[in-house]
Amino acid sequence: MVLVLPLVRRVAALALGVTLWAPFTAAPPAAAHPGSGMGIFTYMEITVTYTISGRVVSTSLSCDPDNRTHPNPKQACDVLRKAGGDFSRIQPIHRACPHVIDPVIVNVDGFWRGSGFEYEREFINRCVADATLGDVTRF
Repeated sequence: MVLVLPLVRRVAALALGVTLWAPFTAAPPAAAHPGSGMGIFTYMEITVTYTISGRVVSTSLSCDPDNRTHPNPKQACDVLRKAGGDFSRIQPIHRACPHVIDPVIVNVDGFWRGSGFEYEREFINRCVADATLGDVTRF
């Protein structure tokens, strides 16, 4: 009986491990638009933190279909699609911004077409952040 109990525990632990691991080894979801190569899962949380006041504003964005709490999801997703989901490739908008020092940190966590990513960058003020990231941070 002493030998049976440890064996039962090992089998139960193995079964639990397989059960918990199975969802992570399943095949990836089908493409959102067959033949387009676009993964079905594009979702991100966008947060802007004003470092002086501590004020935090955030929104969520999902592309393909374009929705969530972002006020302009189509425009924001178009900017990201044009950059291939790479925030460093977003074309900045050339506009004058005031020389006001009110730093903001933009943090984006999420998935672009199934691949996880994180983006974080500090800007001298919100105007510069919006000019750099376009409609993505306009909320």
